[in-house]
Amino acid sequence: MRKVPRIVGLALWHIAGAFALASPETDTQGRDLARYETAGPYLLPDRIEITEDGFLIRASIRDFLWRHWNEHRLGVVTVVFFTTEGLPSRTKYFIEPSGNGKWHVMRETLQILPGIDPQTKEHFQERSTSEISSFERIESGPGSNFKAIPKGKSREGTSYYLRFKDANGKVTMDEF
Repeated sequence: MRKVPRIVGLALWHIAGAFALASPETDTQGRDLARYETAGPYLLPDRIEITEDGFLIRASIRDFLWRHWNEHRLGVVTVVFFTTEGLPSRTKYFIEPSGNGKWHVMRETLQILPGIDPQTKEHFQERSTSEISSFERIESGPGSNFKAIPKGKSREGTSYYLRFKDANGKVTMDEF
């Protein structure tokens, strides 16, 4: 029996792990995912994030999030990032109304962390959930001064970033 080269085996393991992390069956919040428009899974290895392909993938994610939130349409986008060590981290963004009917984005992350001993294949899982109550599009590019783009103004996903805010209007992070 021929052995698979280590690098090929690792690549296959990471790809299989990413798709397992991106599985639609992993939702545990009782959502009827058949009602949600889906995007992804987008796979973003650490080396592709800074390339033109990575920029275009992020623009697609931004556009999906903005359109669904702005138009009050159910949606879920799945993004799988990889650490330098090749460990996957899956984040799902659910665009949906909250319990009080106000539209928000629930961000659910499942991160695979290395074990204590780097010589073993032991890994841990860490789950986290956060609420994005609102966000705005921020101008990108030279001379933009990070100004907010008016809500009704149509723009391509490549021309802005998203700024996430919590329920108090506090900026939690600039993303994508």
